[in-house]
Amino acid sequence: MGLEKITSAITEAISSARLLTIDGKIVSFELPFNPTSFKLSRNVSWAEQAPAFQPYTNLTFGNGAADKLTFDMLLDETESKRSVLTSMRRLYRLTTPGRWGEVIRPPETVFIWEAFLFQGVVSTLDFDVTLFDESGTPKRATVSVTMTGKALMDGKSASSIFGPDPSFF
Repeated sequence: MGLEKITSAITEAISSARLLTIDGKIVSFELPFNPTSFKLSRNVSWAEQAPAFQPYTNLTFGNGAADKLTFDMLLDETESKRSVLTSMRRLYRLTTPGRWGEVIRPPETVFIWEAFLFQGVVSTLDFDVTLFDESGTPKRATVSVTMTGKALMDGKSASSIFGPDPSFF
């Protein structure tokens, strides 16, 4: 995939939150409503070493770990004749393995919202369907999304961070 396609997709996503697959063809899922919040977790491994006869331990850096991003999105088709199942299926594909060169895995995905960018993979999707019409068609769902990867705090300059090869792996 060309860097210009990634840069174009990032530029389009500045005002509304989006999920983009960046393996092969860019597939974009614009969130119907921006999340009200998101949670970013960062873990760093520290090992404790207890010297003899010391009241405290010494800390030694072990290694870094992947970041985790969690957010909820609302899918709502109450004003249309469509079902939320269509959007749910599109999101579900973000967890479905495909062939990427020699490797079989789900697609690499980027979450972009304003100046915040998170690059990684969708590790969890939880669908909570909360409203049905009189015929039983699902009309509203809340989706909890968890991604594992790395947070890049400036989406406007993400193309310079990606460089010529945007691969996370």
